[in-house]
Amino acid sequence: MTNLSVARVLAIIRREYLFRVKNKWFLITTFGLPVLMIALSTVPAWLTSRAGGSASPLYIGIVATPSLRDVDVPALLRAEDDGLASDMTGQDPTESTDQLAASLRKTDYNAYLVIGDTVARGGPAILLSKSGVSQRRQSAIQRAVRSTMVAAGLQAEGLPAARVTEALQRPRAHLSVERVGSEGVAHQDVLAVLAMVLCFVLYMMFIVYGQVIVRGVLEEKNSDIVEVLISSVRPTELMLGKVLGIGAVGLTQIAIWAVTVGVLALYGLLSGAAVTLSQAGLDLRGLSLPYVTIGAAFLGFYLLGFFLYASAFAAVGALVGDDQQAQQMNFPVMLLIIVPFVLAFSGINTPDAGWLAAASLFPFFSPILMLVRIITGVAPAWQVVTSLVLLVLTIWGVAWVAGRLYRVGILMKGKRPTLPEIMRWLRYG
Repeated sequence: MTNLSVARVLAIIRREYLFRVKNKWFLITTFGLPVLMIALSTVPAWLTSRAGGSASPLYIGIVATPSLRDVDVPALLRAEDDGLASDMTGQDPTESTDQLAASLRKTDYNAYLVIGDTVARGGPAILLSKSGVSQRRQSAIQRAVRSTMVAAGLQAEGLPAARVTEALQRPRAHLSVERVGSEGVAHQDVLAVLAMVLCFVLYMMFIVYGQVIVRGVLEEKNSDIVEVLISSVRPTELMLGKVLGIGAVGLTQIAIWAVTVGVLALYGLLSGAAVTLSQAGLDLRGLSLPYVTIGAAFLGFYLLGFFLYASAFAAVGALVGDDQQAQQMNFPVMLLIIVPFVLAFSGINTPDAGWLAAASLFPFFSPILMLVRIITGVAPAWQVVTSLVLLVLTIWGVAWVAGRLYRVGILMKGKRPTLPEIMRWLRYG
């Protein structure tokens, strides 16, 4: 990759960049995504308001063992969800499920909550329902059952039932994990969600624009445009310009999305999403994040990762002659992107795991996995530097190999080259 003409490379970058950003599909995906984000953040909140702000009440009949007769189970259910109306039915919890289901059909109850003697020994409580019950309400009912068993135990020790119920109705404390860093204090759950989002963005950009590079090379080969280009520029200059030009297109798209999200947040158009996250336990009010660290890490690993994978995709495009061959040759490169993306989901839950630290140093995995560890705050500086050094060295090696393959393969047509032929291209390309 020596003796490159900067002027010719810049001309190719400009050609690739302008051709891509003027494409209607680029405009649709770039500006259509923010519209979709607004819809996803506002429509659920609007539907909730139209529904009265909450789900319809659930009328539950309590079928409890006699030992729970003095426990105010309806009050414990209301404490978990004020839409849970209930009272004691007097039904026998030892009856079979079929018998209780037949009884439920004849009543006005929406559901029976069966709490038998086996619950005290770790057995399950049973909710027989005439209709579906949301996951949120299932969790609320499960918490109420646990409180019921605690209340029964305390009452058995002689504590007054009213005092026990009052104590169990108090709001529960929640643990909020805050990470202390050089740029301030950040909510750990917010950082985990942000790591997932940014990893998904990297994954999509690497996959989508990698395919753009392969298809672009194939189109040039099949239309004989490449023969005209090669008469004016070196093959390596053509590959480098194509990779950098398409990479700049992806960076432009990310920048537009980031600015759009910032503007939407500034004018409160993402308030619906903020409410949804708040209900999930992620309060974005007064949010403090290490923006500089996250921004620098994302930009750095996007640029390095894109150049690494794009070089490999460019070589694939030069080696194949049609889309069918491209799909077969693409798989190994795509696998190097898919594997770290899948591992990232486990890594977000256990960011300090030893296997994740080792995997994040592997150059083909580090663009995604090291970003996770940086955002979650568990990557020491020496590991970040090591991963960057290994990544740069790998990029140089892959680009060197890709350049030699591209130099010969870009002018080759017909059947896919065999492995011995590829080795000869590497040796003499």
